[in-house]
Amino acid sequence: FARLGLAATPNPIAPILAAAMRGLAGSGGEPAPAVREEVLREAAAQQKRLASHARGLDVIATLAPLLGLLGTVLGMIDAFRELEAAGGRADPALLAGGIWEALLTTAAGLAIAIPAAAAVHWIESVVEGIRHDAEDAVTRLFTGALPATPITAPPRVQADAP
Repeated sequence: FARLGLAATPNPIAPILAAAMRGLAGSGGEPAPAVREEVLREAAAQQKRLASHARGLDVIATLAPLLGLLGTVLGMIDAFRELEAAGGRADPALLAGGIWEALLTTAAGLAIAIPAAAAVHWIESVVEGIRHDAEDAVTRLFTGALPATPITAPPRVQADAP
């Protein structure tokens, strides 16, 4: 009955506990090394699945400032090209367009990168909390201790304050 409940639960710890329960049922209640290995395999698969959500955001957080920097360099090249084309007349208005472009692209890159980096760190803290809760639940199952909270409850995750 418990394994049916776990199968219907979207919590990422449920498949790990289901693997542990299947292994314990097949081994007479004593966790064999093969059961532990299967549980660790399932736990690693769940952790990889959860961590994969952060990969795209991590790429965005890394590349956005670089694209902003590229825009800055291109804007400054444009500004100095305009200055060169003006010859000896150093009019600040000629530089304004290129400098504006440089600042705009830098700001855009940072505006994208900062929330993406924050989201990556938040997702990583959620994954770490789930990993800890999964280890705790499996240890309790293998040692015969009952979980303090039902598996249907969402994982307890607290984001670290900066």
